[in-house]
Amino acid sequence: MKSSDRFLIIRPGCTEFGNPKRFRIAIVAALFLFASFAAVGVSVSMAEPEPVRPRYEVVDLGTLGGSYSSAYGINESGQVVGVSQTVTGQLRAFVWDKATGMIDLGTLGGNVSGAYAINDTGRIVGSARTATNELHAFLWEHGKMIDLGILPGGSCTEAAAINDAGQIVGMARTSAGVYSWRRAFLWENGVITDLGVLDGANNSSAADINIRGRIVGTSGNRAFLWDSTDGMTELADSNSQANAINDPGSVLLTSNGKHYILDSATSDLFDMNLPECTIMHSMNSFGQIVGDFNDHAFLWDDSSGMIDLNDLAPADSGWKELTSA
Repeated sequence: MKSSDRFLIIRPGCTEFGNPKRFRIAIVAALFLFASFAAVGVSVSMAEPEPVRPRYEVVDLGTLGGSYSSAYGINESGQVVGVSQTVTGQLRAFVWDKATGMIDLGTLGGNVSGAYAINDTGRIVGSARTATNELHAFLWEHGKMIDLGILPGGSCTEAAAINDAGQIVGMARTSAGVYSWRRAFLWENGVITDLGVLDGANNSSAADINIRGRIVGTSGNRAFLWDSTDGMTELADSNSQANAINDPGSVLLTSNGKHYILDSATSDLFDMNLPECTIMHSMNSFGQIVGDFNDHAFLWDDSSGMIDLNDLAPADSGWKELTSA
C-alpha cells in the first residue's frame, strides 16, 4: 500500500524524447498517471536500441479536508475527477486542475457524491444522493450539478462515462426495490433511454461510450456492444465483460479469464496474453491500456507488453507502491 490514502498523479518530466502532452491515461483507485510514450528513433550500429522510459514527478492532489481521496478520470487538459473525504468525513465529488486545485462539486441535496468521468470539454458525470437519499446520476457543467433523473418507475441511476458529444451512459434501476433489475442507459439531450438486455438476460450495465456513440458493457454475464443501428449485440459468450471502448472502436474484452482487444468493426480478436487475474480499466486511442495485477498498477501496449508502473515512478516520490491504474 502507499504511504497515505491521499490521491496523487504522476506527471512526465520534461525530456528530449518527445512531447510529454501527447496523451494521458487515468489511474483509478487512489493513484493517477498521465504519460508520454512518443515513438523515438535512435540510430545505433549493429544493435537494437534500449527502449526509452519517460521520467516522472509525483504530484499529490490533496483532499477536500479529509484523509482520503481517489481519482477516476482525466481529460486532455489534465483535469482530474474523483471522490474525496471532506473535513466532516463526507464523501464528495471533486474536480482538480493545476490552477485551482481540488474543488468540491457538491451534491443533489444529500450528503454524498462521486465523479467518475470527464470529457475534453470539461463536462463531468457521476452520481450523488438527493434530499430523499436516492442515488441519481448527474452532469456537472458551467458550475452546476444537473440531476439526470431515473427511468420511469425506477429509483436510482449511476453514470459511468461521457463522450465529447455529451452522451452519457451508466446503470439504472427499473423499480424502487434494492434488488430490482438493472438496465444500461443512454442519456442524451435531456432524455434517458433504457438500452435493454441481451436475449435471456435480466440485467445490463453500460461501462463506456466513444465519440461515435458506440457503447459497451455487460448484460447478464455476457459482454455487449450497442449502437443506434443494431441495438445491443453480444460480443462474447458467457463469463465475459467489456470494460472500455476507444474512439477508433477497439474494445477491452475479458472472456473466461482471458484478455482481448476486439476490433468492433472487423470482429478481430487480439489475445493480450495477460495473467488471468489481471484487471483492465481503461484504454486510450493509441491502444495503450492501464489496470492492475497483484496490487501493482500497470501500463500495457503492443510493443512493450505489460509495464509495472512502479518501475517508472521515481525512487524519491514518497509513495511506497502504485496499486491500481
